[in-house]
Amino acid sequence: MGTSNEEQVRFWNEDGGPKWVEYQKRLDRLIAPMGDLLLQAVGAEAGQHVLEIGCGTGFNTVELAKRVTRTGLVVGVDVSRVMLDAARTREAPGLNMRFLEADAQTADLGEGIYDLVVSRFGVMFFDDPPAAFANIRRALKPDGRLVFLCWQSTSRNPWVREPTLCLDEYLTLPEPPPPGSPGPFSLGNVGRLERVLDAAGFSDFEITGHRGSVFFGEDVEAAVEFLADIAPTSRLLADASLAERAQALNALRALLSGKVQDGKIEMPAATWIV
Repeated sequence: MGTSNEEQVRFWNEDGGPKWVEYQKRLDRLIAPMGDLLLQAVGAEAGQHVLEIGCGTGFNTVELAKRVTRTGLVVGVDVSRVMLDAARTREAPGLNMRFLEADAQTADLGEGIYDLVVSRFGVMFFDDPPAAFANIRRALKPDGRLVFLCWQSTSRNPWVREPTLCLDEYLTLPEPPPPGSPGPFSLGNVGRLERVLDAAGFSDFEITGHRGSVFFGEDVEAAVEFLADIAPTSRLLADASLAERAQALNALRALLSGKVQDGKIEMPAATWIV
């Protein structure tokens, strides 16, 4: 089937995906505490069949496969071939999992075959969220469950809001995208979340807020590198001149210098588990 997410497919294959693979170990550490909360909410059991949307490099897929054991199955789906290539290096005896390159919005994911659909920050990038979630719902058994982790709004996430405001002093930033546009914070509004899920045919929503932190690095330069190369702020720096970039990076250094505690740099973060 065709895809309606051409821009996202291109980004996660040409820019975002390779960068994610490059920073894989750091990103696994960054997301792990939030991912642990998701796994607790999922409660995957031996013998279950699980579909993971936006599996990326497979860290969470492995954890799910351990829980369903060899009697179950985990299928990880992603649009990024380069990230799936990295994910497949995690395959090991005793883990019953496989990976599929596909767009979950339009791909034939099967009908009524999964006990669980799970996603760790993988469902915020659809061009047509109601259509995407309806397609995902078709893959679930009648008594199946969807459980996912997504970001709350940027206003509740200082880890991205403060660096962005910092850059605004030195760069001409683009206009914010319309509310709900594909991106990390597209499902941050609870009302919109509920409308999307309702339109897709889901019911009995339970949306729980969690506070945590994002780990940027163990020193200022590592944190600046992270913000410049892979965090959402990296896109804001992409079109800057050399002089603008130098000023912006110095501003980030000043911001992050005040965030060092116990030999590491972390900033507050807020997520939803749905």
